[in-house]
This record gives sequence, C-alpha cells and structure tokens, in this order.
Amino acid sequence: MVFKIWLAVGLASVTALIVIFMGILHQARIEVILYRTAITFFLIGVLWYLVESFIILYVVPYFFKKNQGQQQDAQVENSDASIQQKLANSEEEVSEAVLDTDTVNEFAPLTKEDLDQVSTPRG
Repeated sequence: MVFKIWLAVGLASVTALIVIFMGILHQARIEVILYRTAITFFLIGVLWYLVESFIILYVVPYFFKKNQGQQQDAQVENSDASIQQKLANSEEEVSEAVLDTDTVNEFAPLTKEDLDQVSTPRG
C-alpha cells in the first residue's frame, strides 16, 4: 500500500511540475499557477491511486492466477490416474489375448494365395 501512495504522489508531483513550467512559460499570474498546481496535484494523485487500486484488484489476478499451480497439479494427478487405469486395462487385454492364443491349436503361416489377396497401398 505504501508503494501505491508513493507512486501516486510521484506521478502527481511530476504533473504539478509540468503545470508550473507551462504556467511560467505562458506568463500566467502566480495565483493561477498555484491554484492549477494544487488542483492538478490533488486530482492526479487521487485518480492514479484509484486506478492503481483497480489494476491491483482486478487486472493483476486475471493475468497471474494464484491457484494456477494448484490446478496444474490436479491435472497432473488426474492424468497420472488415467495413465495407470489405461495400463491396467491394457494388461487385462494382453492377458485376454494370451488366453485367446492359447486356444489356437495350429500355427498357420501365410501362403502365396493369402499374399495375393492383400491390396497394395496406392501412391
């Protein structure tokens, strides 16, 4: 919060110096320069403080989400669980395939007639 105040005061001071310089350059009366400087210093300081508060409250969390890392961790855990489930399913399929091959009595190699029926890729 202290940083926001110092930034607002600094910006208001720079703006007030510009107003003073422009008043002297255009040969304004001293009362007009002081009046414009005070109003500018106050308005710019307050407006910048409000703008900066808005930015910190609404804009910064939009770009830098605090729980983004937690969401990524949850996604990794979910993907790990799904990978383990897929591995378990594939192991069951392999064991079923082994059981199916055990029931086959004979090995049937490819013959010339079998190869003639295979279509060739077009290209």
